[in-house]
Amino acid sequence: LMGWTVVLTVAFEIPLFQIAPTLLKAWGPGILIPIAAFSYVVRVYGYSLIPEGHVAYVLCLEPLHGVTYACMAMASVELISSLTPPGYAASGQSALQILVGTGSVLGLFMGGYLQDHVGPRLMYRISGMVVAMGCTLFVMALWKCSPPPPPSVSANSPANTTGNKPQDRPSDATNHAVEMVQLVSNNPDAE
Repeated sequence: LMGWTVVLTVAFEIPLFQIAPTLLKAWGPGILIPIAAFSYVVRVYGYSLIPEGHVAYVLCLEPLHGVTYACMAMASVELISSLTPPGYAASGQSALQILVGTGSVLGLFMGGYLQDHVGPRLMYRISGMVVAMGCTLFVMALWKCSPPPPPSVSANSPANTTGNKPQDRPSDATNHAVEMVQLVSNNPDAE
């Protein structure tokens, strides 16, 4: 069963990593992070619903692990790369890995504690709620930092002096997460 979970996870990760440049260009970290969080929440809540003695049902949820990992990995690397000054990309990625490693250690410690004291079903539900709340705060901050949408301009309108069709204009989705982090880091009152 463990072998099949790995096969299903990787079967969904590899295609997503293959199209990572397209996904990042189309949606950016501001959309990929909530997709990863949503996939995680659905997966862990689903784990908590699996009846005893029917562990094979985990295979139905395991593709979401691939979606979670791939979307979060590509979005976080892109976001950190865009925030680091030129020449410091490796330092930015090492800071990211420190955060990931610290989160893993704390997650294992707290997950083990929760599993021993409240059981695995409630532990998964609590984990899903924590991620859902964190993602909600991320999206709220993203919306607060995002500029208002440009006025709608028809492709044939005289106001459209660029000659571009509205759907050909670049999306601001990629820059929203970067703007949010820059606003927070430039605010001396933010802690």
